[in-house]
Amino acid sequence: MDYYYHGYDLYMLVASDSEIDLPMFPLLSPTSHGFLHTFFRMKNFLPDFKVTKLLLDSARDAMPYYQYCKCKGITPFIDLNVKRGSKLLYKNDFTSAYM
Repeated sequence: MDYYYHGYDLYMLVASDSEIDLPMFPLLSPTSHGFLHTFFRMKNFLPDFKVTKLLLDSARDAMPYYQYCKCKGITPFIDLNVKRGSKLLYKNDFTSAYM
């Protein structure tokens, strides 16, 4: 049986090099594109904040995320999603145990 969740998720963007452990930008967001919604709202509210690295889960393992990061000079750390079916290598010196 398949289960689906429709509603809101809480996204908590944090700065990993911060001296405190408090989130810098929490936002309750719709689930469909919650991360994108939160990330670009943060960019609007904090235009001077520079993102240099981005750590995301396997739900964000899609080429547009990698392309955006490359365009903006962000180093992405994204868990590979083995369920997406593609065997593309993102870098020629990087492989996964699942590929």
